[in-house]
Amino acid sequence: MKHGDVLGLTVTVEDLAGRSVYAGILSIEFQAQGSSVWKLISRTSGRTPSIYDWDATRARGNGTYRATFVPSDSQYAGSTTSRTLKVQRDLGEPRVVRKGARAFAVGKVSPGFARKKLVVQKRTGRTWARFSTVRTDAKGRFRAQLAVPPRRAGAFEFRVQIKAGGGFAKTQSPRLRVRR
Repeated sequence: MKHGDVLGLTVTVEDLAGRSVYAGILSIEFQAQGSSVWKLISRTSGRTPSIYDWDATRARGNGTYRATFVPSDSQYAGSTTSRTLKVQRDLGEPRVVRKGARAFAVGKVSPGFARKKLVVQKRTGRTWARFSTVRTDAKGRFRAQLAVPPRRAGAFEFRVQIKAGGGFAKTQSPRLRVRR
């Protein structure tokens, strides 16, 4: 899961006959990894008694996400569910850009990854090895020069990797291919 992806949390409340109860207030909370504090992300309005009256909840970082449903009718008990997730930074869609005979990996890292280092790795056989290290600009954008294979060598594969930290898991891009 990456930053900004929509979370899937399911809370089921049923009456004694097994029918689902929909009228009530749904709260979504987040507890960052290593913290004891729960932060409210969203809550249905008290005016509309429906659990469908809430925006999609998006991943914010590593931690636990909790959904609590309190039925509007006090004869029913509420329900709570939670999920602990590791969330990667959003690399957008890094891509290879060609300028003459040279090739570059370009992209943008979010959230809040200004002037920080990331690693470009090159695939060698079945393993990945560090090819270069680059620093993002003030807006989290990066540009790293890549090797271009000799004429009959086929293609080289690269990926961008960011180590875990700042409330996020290790992040890797999809493979980037460079052909002659």
